Amino acid sequence: MQRLTGPAFATASLAVTLVLGTGCAPSNGSGMVQVSPIEGANTGTFYIDPYEAHINLGYAVSKAGEFPATGLDAAAAKAACAKSGKRLCKPEEFFVACLGPKIRAFSFQDTVDGIDQVCDVPLPAPSPTPTPTAALAEAGNLTPQEEGTTRTQALATGSLAGCKTDGLDVYDLIGGVSEWVDNTSAGTAQTAVAFGVSYATSPSSLTAAVTYCAGYTVDEDGNPLAITTLSPSVGFRCCADSPETDLFAPNFPYVGN
Repeated sequence: MQRLTGPAFATASLAVTLVLGTGCAPSNGSGMVQVSPIEGANTGTFYIDPYEAHINLGYAVSKAGEFPATGLDAAAAKAACAKSGKRLCKPEEFFVACLGPKIRAFSFQDTVDGIDQVCDVPLPAPSPTPTPTAALAEAGNLTPQEEGTTRTQALATGSLAGCKTDGLDVYDLIGGVSEWVDNTSAGTAQTAVAFGVSYATSPSSLTAAVTYCAGYTVDEDGNPLAITTLSPSVGFRCCADSPETDLFAPNFPYVGN
């Protein structure tokens, strides 16, 4: 059983632009998305891959139409990002990119209504309609969530064109797979956590969540997933401090997990 919980993060409106991927190796053409915080945000400018990663010859590649790499632990995810000249995203970067410049509680909308028709998430039970303000204030107070599906694979990246952050071309931060993020800045032994809601989340446990953009997956004892956990519903994507570090692999045949 897996549940979701987590701390809230300070946020602010964001100025965002799309930056085409560059680097020493051929770009995959999808580009990285630049997120530039303004006053009140707790991140510096960073770049995030538009799609969950798949793995090609050890590189983390962000490209539409590929199945996300899953069944890998945090170290493997970190290594794939590093080989591509990037790094794992930080929890607060995931959160800020998910809320987007318009601070939408559910990434592209302010209510949970119909979200299962847009993103690869289960149909949640009815819940009170949150406001963006409430989402920001209570982002860490997520109802425990557990895996509740027999599926063993997420949809291919970009399959659901509407499942992207409002005002920011980043896809599937809600639904798809939970994503390993780098938690070293927390100063704890838990150096990585699996962040976000996945296709495997139990519908009944989504009822009271005021936002799907925050929280990390925990086990039945309430502890963050061990960094050695291998799960079909946990993958990753990469971030970077500069798009010029992008070392995407050439378009060799898919050899991911």
